[in-house]
Amino acid sequence: MDSELDKTEEIENVENEDGKTKSKPGNAKDEPKEIGKNYIKKNKESKLDTKRKEAELKAAKLERNVLKTLISVNVAFGLCWIWNAVWSAGSIVQAEFIDNAVYYDFSVMMMFCNVCVNPGLYAA
Repeated sequence: MDSELDKTEEIENVENEDGKTKSKPGNAKDEPKEIGKNYIKKNKESKLDTKRKEAELKAAKLERNVLKTLISVNVAFGLCWIWNAVWSAGSIVQAEFIDNAVYYDFSVMMMFCNVCVNPGLYAA
């Protein structure tokens, strides 16, 4: 009979990683043991992991914002200054459309538009 009791006690007690015996889960004796230094250490590590992930997400969002701003500023610059570049190149080769004062005025107006658009692009 004693050997049968020993076997049931062996089944109910399980060795954990440290080699210490631990009763089956759900036993009232186990609950206070879980709240200790290891539990606090794991809780702190999980909070650090959460903060690290939040910081990585924030950095990724900032990188996307920088890239979006960079692309929009370059597109606006190209659209606004291409007219003046065409006018300058046309005046060098003495193209006929360059003599048109309306085209020159339009190219100057587009250059000023770039100056007006830039603050809005950088603010966004």
